[in-house]
Amino acid sequence: MSSSLFRHGSPLMALALVLVAGRAQAATREMRGGLGLQVNPLGLRAEVEVNWKQTLFHSTRPLLKDAHVAFGIGNELSPAYTRLQGWVEVSPLSILDLRAGAEGVGYFGSFGNLVGLPSYDSDFSDDARKALQDQAVARVGRRLYLSPVLKLRLGRLAMRAAAVFESWQVKDAPQVVFYEPFRGTLLNAGGDSLVSGSNLLLIDVTRERTQRVLVGVFHDYLNVWDAPQNRKQRLGPIALIALGERRFGGRDPVLNVGVLDYLEAPNRRGVGGFLAVTMSFRRGPRP
Repeated sequence: MSSSLFRHGSPLMALALVLVAGRAQAATREMRGGLGLQVNPLGLRAEVEVNWKQTLFHSTRPLLKDAHVAFGIGNELSPAYTRLQGWVEVSPLSILDLRAGAEGVGYFGSFGNLVGLPSYDSDFSDDARKALQDQAVARVGRRLYLSPVLKLRLGRLAMRAAAVFESWQVKDAPQVVFYEPFRGTLLNAGGDSLVSGSNLLLIDVTRERTQRVLVGVFHDYLNVWDAPQNRKQRLGPIALIALGERRFGGRDPVLNVGVLDYLEAPNRRGVGGFLAVTMSFRRGPRP
């Protein structure tokens, strides 16, 4: 059972934040959370994050009004792992975010995770890992990452392109390589690096341009530098739907729905999809 909702390195809330980008004023603190389910692979994940944001310029110019510095801490929980992370972000322009972060990861040894395999060419399909699930072990690891993000809004059109450069290490990982459930790929037990990314194009389909319903196309990819044979790509339609100002005990909940076709993947075929709800629990001036 793999538990990653999105294979592009951004947190669960990244898609929903397209709806609220550029609204922050001065110094703010926010708590956000999300819950999502995906199929092919089947997975479930919950996430919570607290972030602090300081606007750099008091400007109404589109290129500067959302320039900021920010930092945050968060936790993700799935049946396969728990992840505690901290990050810092510098955005010199409204269209550019530069984020660096570090994560501690605890693998539970459940659902065939963490399972060891002899090489990058090993079969790591769901059936292959299920056959080895009795060999799965609980381990602790870490992830370091650097992520540049370009974002742009022109009228009804919103675009976002992100890349994530990552370094991984798991202490006492089994065998030569291991199956990493968050990324859904094989990594070297002695330490490994990869690049993941996503491209998103959305159009506001509301008559009054309220941004309450955005539809578009989502593409993501994953490439482990030393294992190009395991490269993954997905492409498909996506929709973000604002559910109102207050619902489910939170503010500004957003429904994220996507159907993604595997363009290439060594262990996946056909179509997968995800359904997630993200929202803000607390928002206001920074104390």
